[in-house]
Amino acid sequence: MTLNVIRYLDARIYFCKALKRVFKKMIQAKILFIEQEIVNSSKVDMEKLAAVKKIKILLKEIDFKAEVIPLENAKTVRKLFESLKNEPLNNHEFLIVKELVKY
Repeated sequence: MTLNVIRYLDARIYFCKALKRVFKKMIQAKILFIEQEIVNSSKVDMEKLAAVKKIKILLKEIDFKAEVIPLENAKTVRKLFESLKNEPLNNHEFLIVKELVKY
């Protein structure tokens, strides 16, 4: 391989790693934003707040280096979280997933 090809491949690898780090931070920011909306509302919904906390725990289990979260489809994201949880998401958790996809 020529030196230019090697440099190009190294740059692509670096870019992909950087993109995955940004994607992880973006999802974490979205879930924090949703959590703040719940906490700042006039009537705090404790079940919805518990669902946010559960989703945050599940997010920590995701290996962002190996997996890509398909944020364009709530059903696919739901399946990912259900596989991590080893049981179906409850209604509040699914609403949080839908909000994640919406933002």
